[in-house]
Amino acid sequence: MRSKSSIYKKQVDDLLNTLWNDKSLDVIDDYFGGLSVIDSPISTSIGGNAKKEIVKKWFDALPDVSYKTDLIICENNTVISNWTCKGSHLGEFMGAKETGHFIEYKGSSTFKFGEDNQICYYHAIANITDIMKSKKIELDINKSTNFKDPSKIIGALSYAFGIPLTEKEVRILSLWLRSYRPKDIAIMFNKSYRTVEGQLSNIRAKIGLHRPTEIIEYLKSKDVYI
Repeated sequence: MRSKSSIYKKQVDDLLNTLWNDKSLDVIDDYFGGLSVIDSPISTSIGGNAKKEIVKKWFDALPDVSYKTDLIICENNTVISNWTCKGSHLGEFMGAKETGHFIEYKGSSTFKFGEDNQICYYHAIANITDIMKSKKIELDINKSTNFKDPSKIIGALSYAFGIPLTEKEVRILSLWLRSYRPKDIAIMFNKSYRTVEGQLSNIRAKIGLHRPTEIIEYLKSKDVYI
């Protein structure tokens, strides 16, 4: 019988190849749920549909992009893939209009799987901005929502709950709703277990809801998912 680690490793490799080489956005639905945390070079968002919007921006900028796995490893529920992408700059990206330049860039993606075997946390880094600058492609860093407005979902959740929520509060809440324990979240944020426990307690008190199931049902009733 194959281990869960080997299954997760193959799933991530299949996901990345199908998404970037076959240009299939639908594959995202197979792996990402409505509360998956998406931390990408373009934006920090929540939900599979938000992931699709982020990928569309890459496809618009590099419509002929191709992907190659350089290294992929897995331990327990975490998969890390190092990769190389190539493509022609034929569309707007971070405020830079198309130049036609051929661009090759490297990056690394981390995927954490939840108890439901869906990806609950995704984090990616890429050196594309350095590569584009080396080709004298002028970027507008403010066009990346990572630097100004990390996620539309923050406003949506704040509206739904009737109170303001910070990006950190949204990410902590989302991970907790995906069955991450406070001590696991503490490691991700490089905080103490007690700090995260206190933050979760404050968040639950602010929104007036305390159990994951009632919070999820409330959000569904407000249709706030992106």
